[in-house]
Amino acid sequence: MRAVIVEDGFMIPVLQHVFVNPNDPNEWYRADFVWFLRDGRIIVAEYDGMAKYTDPAMTNRQSIRTVVNRQTRRERALLTWGKVDVIVRVDYDDVVRRTPVTIKLTEAGVPRAGEPFRSG
Repeated sequence: MRAVIVEDGFMIPVLQHVFVNPNDPNEWYRADFVWFLRDGRIIVAEYDGMAKYTDPAMTNRQSIRTVVNRQTRRERALLTWGKVDVIVRVDYDDVVRRTPVTIKLTEAGVPRAGEPFRSG
């Protein structure tokens, strides 16, 4: 995903940024890719692998429904804490095909830092 971001000329994100609940410092979430924009908006992109939903070692043997519900609560928290304005979800197929990532980041408002990189 990082290669797509760089090669397509998007502003470089902060990686693995931690957001803390302003009312409870013991509650926090780490976001994969974060853009802090000059206008004050914060955009988050989360890369979703399937293992986090299906691998018992990663799910603590919880059902897919439980894992998805936990993910939904996490997103709601980031949005309601007033920390994040937009959350973009990206999966393996999006990254392999590239164009879906570019479209999602563009629609979310991630600025371009420069011209896209073209090899050759």
